[in-house]
Amino acid sequence: MSMAFRFEWESVLILCLQELIAKWPFMKGLFIFFTYFGEPVFAIAVVGFLYWGYKKEWGRYLILCVMGTQLFTNMLKNTFLRIRPYMADERITCLKAPESQTDLYDPYVQGFSFPSGHSACISSFAAALHLHLKNKRVDLVMFILTFLVGISRIALGVHYPTDVLAGILLGIVCVSLIGRLYKKVKIETLYLLILSVGIAGTLFCRSEDFFSVFGLSLGFMAGERFEERFIGFRNTADPIRMLLRTAIGAAIFLAVDLSCKSLFARIAADQEMIVLLLRSLRYALSCFAVMGLYPYLFSYGFLK
Repeated sequence: MSMAFRFEWESVLILCLQELIAKWPFMKGLFIFFTYFGEPVFAIAVVGFLYWGYKKEWGRYLILCVMGTQLFTNMLKNTFLRIRPYMADERITCLKAPESQTDLYDPYVQGFSFPSGHSACISSFAAALHLHLKNKRVDLVMFILTFLVGISRIALGVHYPTDVLAGILLGIVCVSLIGRLYKKVKIETLYLLILSVGIAGTLFCRSEDFFSVFGLSLGFMAGERFEERFIGFRNTADPIRMLLRTAIGAAIFLAVDLSCKSLFARIAADQEMIVLLLRSLRYALSCFAVMGLYPYLFSYGFLK
């Protein structure tokens, strides 16, 4: 059962922004461009560059902040079950579907609206950078990006302003909490705490996004511990090798992901829960491959 609660001023603001887009069509492209900065894939790609190339410890902390925030965000989405603006108000147009080539009006596929996952992602990334770097220029850039991501989600018709505000606040709160625990408890204990919350989420969450993030979190934590114990790769000071490590890692992730997707598609599963759990397994295996096994190659050849 989904819900369509909203304030009238929120719909008015969305319609005003979409009127501007109708008047100046180039703005649609700008908003779509800005929204990509809130994609978890973007944040993980940047952090992957830092983790595999620059500084492993820092990269691990940032990945944990972003993934932990996304896990909590999707649990809240499945709690409030607020449908997206274009689903609730026929005057609002969806200018960029969260999941293309699927049912545009299925909230379990397109994801729920409250809070905004993109805003939570970029704000958690910004908050983690702020706590680690304490650099005013970086803070300014991330503040601007957070604002642009938020306004783009509203203009594209996929989020209400309150979704965006809640997402930004959630990102800051999650990073503050994870940051404190990161310093006070063993990393294995922190992993178990986050995964315990995620396991609890499987009892009531039924959106694809939640099970994707849960699988990624499981794969990251298992892979990171495996790599630390059996491989222990070293970072590199060479920018070219940093880029190569990131690009090849992304290619391996996509290859494993597509292979698992094709394999699991052959498994006839009528039960929704089995399909969702297979989705988690797919992302867990893909993430484990790049976090736990791929760094073995860093000891050889041009990746060393």
